[in-house]
Amino acid sequence: MKRRRMGLIMVVLIGVSFFIYFYLGGLNTVEYSIENVKDYHFMGEYYRGSEGSEALEKAFFRARDLVLSGEIPGVLAMVHYTNDTTLKENEVKIFVGIKLNKGTSAVPLNYQRLTIPANRTLRAKIEAHNIVMPSPQNIEARLDEMAVEMKLRLQEYSIVHYVSERELMIDKPTR
Repeated sequence: MKRRRMGLIMVVLIGVSFFIYFYLGGLNTVEYSIENVKDYHFMGEYYRGSEGSEALEKAFFRARDLVLSGEIPGVLAMVHYTNDTTLKENEVKIFVGIKLNKGTSAVPLNYQRLTIPANRTLRAKIEAHNIVMPSPQNIEARLDEMAVEMKLRLQEYSIVHYVSERELMIDKPTR
């Protein structure tokens, strides 16, 4: 009797876990495509240091708050510099900010503008909660593989767009 009860509890827990995984988007696939784009225009701040630092977190939340408040119309984004040879081991260089939806003249204190010229990009898009989403590193690795397969030359950075709490888009512009 005890075994049966434990078995039933295990089945229910597995069922609930699968439902939660499904609800959060765990079965959603990453959509890969090549897109025509116009130049990217950002406003934000540069960060250089370790990836898990408090300073990076503060920069991220500052940009997020500006987007959520509507003060700067755009999408929260991070530009990762992928081939910077001046970086030390375990060091990253990231532009943390907002991909602008339209031009704005007001630049918040300590923010600067960044324009990335681009006509085409390899894009990955997924809708899922970040708990069950594949890591951006895995998605970027697949984009790199696609570039090799298609004989495309990529620029020196990737752009991660945090479109919403459940939607992530990663662009790797081509040359």
